[in-house]
Amino acid sequence: MLPKATYHVFVNNLFSSSGLFRSLRKHGYGATGTARPNCGIHKELQQDKKADGRAKTSYEFKQVKVKQIAWKDSCLVLFLTTVFMGDERVDRKEEEAVF
Repeated sequence: MLPKATYHVFVNNLFSSSGLFRSLRKHGYGATGTARPNCGIHKELQQDKKADGRAKTSYEFKQVKVKQIAWKDSCLVLFLTTVFMGDERVDRKEEEAVF
């Protein structure tokens, strides 16, 4: 059993799933990680991943317990999180979080 504290778990796409993140959130833990298209990601994001980000660029989903985020780098990267809202950004020039 973990000592009473606030925990934020980071995982890679091998372990990420919407079910795992919902369970962690239910037990009071935060979680963030990259995701594979077959881990419970919305179908629209799966299709965008196949198109490598050349499809629709903005989505709104009703599921609020686990946020699903797509970010375009050299290829489209899918994320799941129970902590971040998806509107955080980093100014690359200063590499500092901007809220």
